Amino acid sequence: MNAVVTDVAPCRKRIQVEIPADKVNASFDESYLQLQENVQIKGFRRGYAPRRMLERKFHKDVAKDVRGKLFQDSLVEAMKENDLSAMGEPDIDVETLEIKPGEAFSFETEVDVRPKF
Repeated sequence: MNAVVTDVAPCRKRIQVEIPADKVNASFDESYLQLQENVQIKGFRRGYAPRRMLERKFHKDVAKDVRGKLFQDSLVEAMKENDLSAMGEPDIDVETLEIKPGEAFSFETEVDVRPKF
């Protein structure tokens, strides 16, 4: 994960994060494995549904879950690495971010932080 933090104002930071494609693919794989274990699809025993069928039926839901998880985890990690303490929620609508398997996931957000004395 690459994270770049820049100053916007004394108590406001801009955080740019890019997550490599291999980590995105790993998150998709993990989500599909969990889904495969828990979902019952007509014609298949539990845990044996082909991934292609899961992708066709549940791609939007899995992409939404992966996007939310990667966004949250990477933002927390970027803030810890740069010793920032947020005073509120980031200024971004996570639903507008696009994520695709095999491609890097990147986003940019601004957050209010505690001042350092």
